[in-house]
Amino acid sequence: MPDDQAAGLRRLLAPPPHVILGVCGVEATPVVLDFADSLCELGRRVLVIDRTRGEERARCGRRSRFELADVLSRDLRIGDVLHDLPSGVSILPAARGFGELAVVPGDSRDALRSLLHQDG
Repeated sequence: MPDDQAAGLRRLLAPPPHVILGVCGVEATPVVLDFADSLCELGRRVLVIDRTRGEERARCGRRSRFELADVLSRDLRIGDVLHDLPSGVSILPAARGFGELAVVPGDSRDALRSLLHQDG
C-alpha cells in the first residue's frame, strides 16, 4: 500500500509493540523487573515470561495456580493466566509449558504471538 496522508498519523497512534523479557541466571529477577518498569515508563508494553517457579510473581506480591501449560492445554485463556501489574508490566507464568512451544508445528514465536492475541 502506498504511503497516504494518514500513514504517519496511523504510525503515531499505533500502540507500541510488546517488549519480551526473560529471567536468566541467579538474582536476575530484580533486574528484569526494574528494566520492565523503566520500559513501561517510556510508554512500552512489556511482557515478562517467568520461567522460574513463581519468583517474579512473588516479588510483585502475586500468586498463581495457573501458567502457560494450562493455556497450551486449552484449559484456560491467556488472559486468565497473565498478571497485569499497576506499572503496566504483564507477567506470564511459564515454568511449565514454555518448552512445548518449541515443538509446536511452525514457528514458536508465531505460536506465542497467537496466544497473546487470542483474547484481543
